[in-house]
Amino acid sequence: MDTAGTGATGTLTEVSRWMAFICVGCGLWGGLLIGFITEYYTSYAYGPTQLLSESCLTGAATNII
Repeated sequence: MDTAGTGATGTLTEVSRWMAFICVGCGLWGGLLIGFITEYYTSYAYGPTQLLSESCLTGAATNII
């Protein structure tokens, strides 16, 4: 185990390699999930953006509402 720093009480905390691996894995999966969600809601290839652009054809007020 490696020492990572001081905890809330000022004592050194130990972090195993598995804990670090899990943290990195969660960060990678979280980033991937955020990327896919952002792509879905901002790309014109998917429904939400197409629906928004169709509603803008009637005028700016429809878009604001």
